This record gives sequence, structure tokens and C-alpha cells, in this order.
Amino acid sequence: MVKLLFSWEDVVKDAEEEALMLREIGFEFKPVKAKYIRKHHQNSIHPSDFDGLINEPLFEDYVAEKGIFSSMYGTELDILRRDNLLILTLIDQELEK
Repeated sequence: MVKLLFSWEDVVKDAEEEALMLREIGFEFKPVKAKYIRKHHQNSIHPSDFDGLINEPLFEDYVAEKGIFSSMYGTELDILRRDNLLILTLIDQELEK
């Protein structure tokens, strides 16, 4: 159980890193997205250019990076859930002794 508890902290840190990367990727892409997508509340007379966005090479990079880090983040969360359930099971077993 001690090993599990110490590894738990590393998994939490990894998950936090993945979440931070997802936020950074989204923030870095904002200027590119703003070039093609008009927000409704701005009352822009210029339409959004979704075809241009799809053809933007940086959009492909953005989608790939978001997909990779989302998958990694999901994996870290799955590990955390599994480990948390195991920790609770071990605690219950100890309390029953």
C-alpha cells in the first residue's frame, strides 16, 4: 500500500501536466482560431471561414496535439481511478482486521 500511495502522487502530477498542456495548446491556438471563426457576440459582418480553418496547417497540428494530450490525460485519470479504488479496498481490509 505504501508503494501505491507514493506512486499515486506521481500520477496526480502527470495528470496535472497533461491538463496544463491541454490549456496551453488551446491558448496558443486562439489567434489562429480567431482568424477563421467569428464570435456571434461581436456582430461581425464577416462570416466565419470554416473551410479556411480546415485547410490551415496549424489546425491539423492543433487537432493532433489536442488528441494526443487528451488521450494521455484520460489514461492518467483512469490510472488514478483504479489506484483510488485499490487504496479504498486496502483501507477497508485493514479496518476489518
